[in-house]
Amino acid sequence: MSAKDTLKQLMQEPLERLYLLHGDDLYWVRKAEQTLVEALLPQEDRQMNLLVFEQEVSVGELVRSVETAPFFGQRQVIVLRSGKGWQSKEKGDEEALLALLANIPEYACLLIASADGVDKRRRWYKAVEKNGRIIEFAPLKAKDLRAWLQQALRERACTMTSDAQEWFLSIFGQMPQLSQELLENELDKVFLYVYPKKQADLEAATAVLGTLPETSVFAIMDAMNQRKAAKALELLQEQFRAGEHPLRFLGLLARQVRQLWQAKEYLKRGIGARELGPKLGVAPFIAEKMAAQSKGFSAKALRAAFQELSDADWALKSGRADAAVLEGIIIRLCRRE
Repeated sequence: MSAKDTLKQLMQEPLERLYLLHGDDLYWVRKAEQTLVEALLPQEDRQMNLLVFEQEVSVGELVRSVETAPFFGQRQVIVLRSGKGWQSKEKGDEEALLALLANIPEYACLLIASADGVDKRRRWYKAVEKNGRIIEFAPLKAKDLRAWLQQALRERACTMTSDAQEWFLSIFGQMPQLSQELLENELDKVFLYVYPKKQADLEAATAVLGTLPETSVFAIMDAMNQRKAAKALELLQEQFRAGEHPLRFLGLLARQVRQLWQAKEYLKRGIGARELGPKLGVAPFIAEKMAAQSKGFSAKALRAAFQELSDADWALKSGRADAAVLEGIIIRLCRRE
């Protein structure tokens, strides 16, 4: 079930007095928190009866906050956003916390909303599970990206040409972790660019998304594949002019080189392009593109480039080199067979 469907289902259920919203996708954790607050408290009651803790609080303060009756309203809502939300320093804190989680007053609702990891073995987690509602929002996986895009287009009553869709999927499908907030924002930018039209073509997609570092890395590798060093260097400089830090871009480039090297080795062993996805940690259609791109480089060249990038990482971090070290690696990779 998608995060959007999970949230929709949540709002069709009776409201609880205790919620744990967690997962690696902060966008949906915050979205669920906002949706629940709006359902639990009328706008006019939020100034007095909504209490949000950004930092951890003591168990004693948390107990007092939850047990405080609301002012001029029917419900008090307490939101904890930091880590697990509380500090346990006093003797008896754990028992006091467990007692609170088992007996949230009728006039209160406690929302624990965190993108930090949650230890499901802890007693407090089991208490929330028994007495409230737990919703986990996992990040979107690359294999689900195509289905997400189709749903997002339907919701906007918009369309994208097939080549624009493939380009969009190629960019985001190679990211190690997908943020739905980023996806939503970038897709909205594309349709703002073509407004009032309801269809986006490849030109619009590349114009809007072409400055993303992940897009630029893919384009740089394409340019190097074609031995177009000048074009690859210009794309690199565009990233630096946009404020991209050389170390972050080096990391993206190293990941791309490593995956191409791995793809080449797997292909050499007789593994098909469509089977590369799970081995490279990317969607099948991205694996196919990487398989095709890897054919433009020898395994020796990719191995040497990866070693140079590793050395450049140390040199940049130690201050022994600047961004020019990346330019040298790109030039040499363009010249290698």
